[in-house]
Amino acid sequence: MAKRPTEPKTYETSIVGESHYRDAVKATKVGDYVDLVIEQGNPHADEGIALRVDNMDGDTVGYILSDSWLFRAIVKEGKGCLAKVEFKGGRPAGLRLRVQLGGEKPPTVQYGDRLTPSKPSGGCLGVLVALVVVPAVGVVEKLV
Repeated sequence: MAKRPTEPKTYETSIVGESHYRDAVKATKVGDYVDLVIEQGNPHADEGIALRVDNMDGDTVGYILSDSWLFRAIVKEGKGCLAKVEFKGGRPAGLRLRVQLGGEKPPTVQYGDRLTPSKPSGGCLGVLVALVVVPAVGVVEKLV
C-alpha cells in the first residue's frame, strides 16, 4: 500500500506586547504572513536579544517570549520558520500564530531597525509552497 504524503507539522504560538503596537496589529489580518526577526540590543530583553514579529508592512506587532520553545528553536538553535496569523482577537487585540519550522534562519537587526517589508512571501523571510490537486471530473467543453 502506498504511503500518503504527510503535511508539514505546524505549531501554534502566541505573541506578547501587542498593546504597544495597536495600529500595526489593527492593520494585520488573519492569514497574513509575518516575519520573525532576531533583534539584538533590546534593553527590555534577557541578554539583550529578542525575537520580534513584524507584519507584511514591516511594522512590529509584538514579540515571542524569550522562555518559549520557538525562541529557543530560532535564536538558540538557528532554525528558520514560516509563520502566519491564525487568530486575532481578545483584549486589547491578541494575535496567535501558526508556525512551521524549516528554511533559513531569520535576519538579525539592531534594536529599533526596520526590515524592508516582505510582501508577499513573509514568514521568517521563507516561502510556503502549496500543492493543490484538482481531479478531473470528466467535464469536456466543445469548442465551436
